[in-house]
Amino acid sequence: MDPLELYSHSFIIRIWREQTDERSDRAIWRGYIRHVPSRQQRYLRSFEDIVFFIIDHVEPMNVHIGLAWRVWRRLRYRRQPKPRDQQQ
Repeated sequence: MDPLELYSHSFIIRIWREQTDERSDRAIWRGYIRHVPSRQQRYLRSFEDIVFFIIDHVEPMNVHIGLAWRVWRRLRYRRQPKPRDQQQ
């Protein structure tokens, strides 16, 4: 295995406009992010979901995650059930 592969991750992110919320006249978007090496995939509803998914994969590499992101993630995951990861 290439040594660089041990310390790097690749992600594919796809987002699309799903519809427009008629009440607020704002576009609603959805998407997914896939971790290429593991093929783990998660559907997205917010840009923060992208950040949290990536943090989950780089944190085990001893990457320093700022306190604000750690607190935000903990609060967010307590408020809503963690989405199921989709395998393809």
